[in-house]
Amino acid sequence: MTPKSYGYKFLSLSRHVKIVPKLSDAETRRGIRYGKSPHELRDLARSLVHEAHSEQHTIEGKKLLFDAACPEFWMGHTARIDPLKYNEFWKHNPEGVRRQYRIAEKYLNILNPQISNADKNRDQELTDLRQKYTALEKKLDHLALAASIARGDATKPTVQPAPEET
Repeated sequence: MTPKSYGYKFLSLSRHVKIVPKLSDAETRRGIRYGKSPHELRDLARSLVHEAHSEQHTIEGKKLLFDAACPEFWMGHTARIDPLKYNEFWKHNPEGVRRQYRIAEKYLNILNPQISNADKNRDQELTDLRQKYTALEKKLDHLALAASIARGDATKPTVQPAPEET
């Protein structure tokens, strides 16, 4: 696919989802600029991701800050990250780059922000559920011990504790 055909396809899809108005048969594409090109979309995405810098994020139970080098890498600006090419973090830590993208994707959903807001809370909800699960396991251990004592059993119940998360 050539860059020109990519641009035409992007314009066609933009018309299909009604971001750009459809042209009548008498109108031509030449000379009409809508400010809705793939490059503009990329610039918008980079600007939206900038908001991630000001917050602390929880991904997979880990508290993370957003790394400003990742958007530059995603945009293909590896020379801006390190002109001498000593720092190639994306090769040595691809999982870290994926975690950074999970942070960024919360800010990139421009068509349906309700989903984006729901995703922002997903990791916090998961952490809360893990804590509730651990608390319920402890209560279950206490209830099993109380039942054992009430029955007059000499041995303690053998409920195994949940493994600690790191």
